[in-house]
Amino acid sequence: MLDSVDLAKEALKLDFKDGESWYLVGNAWFINFFVNFKKLSELETAIKAYNEAVPIMIIEGKIPEVSQSRPSCQPRNCIQIH
Repeated sequence: MLDSVDLAKEALKLDFKDGESWYLVGNAWFINFFVNFKKLSELETAIKAYNEAVPIMIIEGKIPEVSQSRPSCQPRNCIQIH
């Protein structure tokens, strides 16, 4: 799963102002968190990436996909797995 995180981060490096790249980084960290259950910080990183994606995607007119796919789980409401 970390390969997907690395690939998404590489795509983001090409254009830090691309909302879809931020969205993909968020998805990669989100999926990695739930597949591997390693660190809560992975979920927090996903949420930060989604928070970067949303304003950009609103401007780009692509917000419906983000609002439907964005996780509703916030770190303070999730069970921490050690």
